[in-house]
Amino acid sequence: MRAGAAVAPAMLVLFDLLHTDRPQFSAPYEERRRLLEALSLDRPRVRVPPAWRSVDEAFAWTRERRLEGIVAKRAGSPYRAGARSRDWVKVKHLLVADVVIGGWVPGGRNGAMVRAVLVGVPAVEGGKLVFVGAVGTGFTDAERRALAAVLRRLASPISPFAGASGGLGLSPGTEVRFVAPTLHAEVEFLELTESARLRHPVWRGLRD
Repeated sequence: MRAGAAVAPAMLVLFDLLHTDRPQFSAPYEERRRLLEALSLDRPRVRVPPAWRSVDEAFAWTRERRLEGIVAKRAGSPYRAGARSRDWVKVKHLLVADVVIGGWVPGGRNGAMVRAVLVGVPAVEGGKLVFVGAVGTGFTDAERRALAAVLRRLASPISPFAGASGGLGLSPGTEVRFVAPTLHAEVEFLELTESARLRHPVWRGLRD
């Protein structure tokens, strides 16, 4: 553990203050924040992240530093432990990619629905696709059924992706059905990983 701590030391990031000499759950957020900042807790391994009155400024600051996004908090809101509230709203920085569907993972009875689509981008040479990820969220049930019907008609015995199918990063035993790479789609994602995969891709729909 000491070796790991030397290479990648942990940092404690404090977003809120829930107790001083008494509980602060019912105090408004702006008061809890004032109390937190008054403690002057910044240390080499302890940080109190910045806060802004302007959402636009916070959004610009976090995007510039390639952070996931912001949490917008209603200034007068209490802390509601273990409960979701519209007083706190998470807003992510999302990117949009134009991708090509090269295969899919069937789901439902007899493969009547799409569990996930396998997507790629055209390779510079060779006419193949470079695999960039599997997209399994963002679909309605109706979209999963309709897309499965379309993809069955495009079935292909050959993978359109460059490299071996084992490079798709799917769990062993996953059924994959390849298709002719003719359908373009849009997906949202947070960022590209070091291995050029889409992080947390979400389906937006087919392109015209």
